[in-house]
Amino acid sequence: MKKTRFIYLGIGLFFLFTFMLIISNKDLKKLSSSIKDSRSEEKIEDIESIIDDTVPKPPIKVIYYDGLTEEEMISKLNRSLNSDLSGQGHLIVKYSKKYNVSPYLGTAIMLHETGCSWNCSYLAKYCHNYGGMKGSPSCGNSSYYAFNSMEEGIESLFKTIRENYIDKGLDTPEKINTKYAESMTWSSKINAYIDKIRNK
Repeated sequence: MKKTRFIYLGIGLFFLFTFMLIISNKDLKKLSSSIKDSRSEEKIEDIESIIDDTVPKPPIKVIYYDGLTEEEMISKLNRSLNSDLSGQGHLIVKYSKKYNVSPYLGTAIMLHETGCSWNCSYLAKYCHNYGGMKGSPSCGNSSYYAFNSMEEGIESLFKTIRENYIDKGLDTPEKINTKYAESMTWSSKINAYIDKIRNK
């Protein structure tokens, strides 16, 4: 009887031990699988990090005006500038930004007042006066202002548009016309230049 009990006890212990081994083996497999998955995720993250570091990102396009970057606007303006103003779109953009004035408006006034669409006037060529601005020191014996450089003349025009017109509510060619020019057709000519510059 005692032998029989020992036999059953032995069989029970054997099955219990076997069962524990099976369970333990499953847990080990799960742990191993989890470690492998973790390592795989780390490798994927490492690869993505390497790709992010090595693949060049496209440059951010900074819009300056009318959906164009500064460089694009400079190129557009230069297509309308000739004679002494040829290639000076960068100065127009520079002072357009500084005084928050439309580059189209400023350029249109310059072209209308100086003829620099083809050949700049004496006032523009020798006195760097691009807006028909009056004052002293004068250009020759005229009542028009003589500036020391092209850049000074361009900046002065944009500053004048801002301070004497836009800041006083005269912010369109039609409104500016009432103070700037005697001719009532001045604004229509400026608008024509603006359209031409924009579409060139």
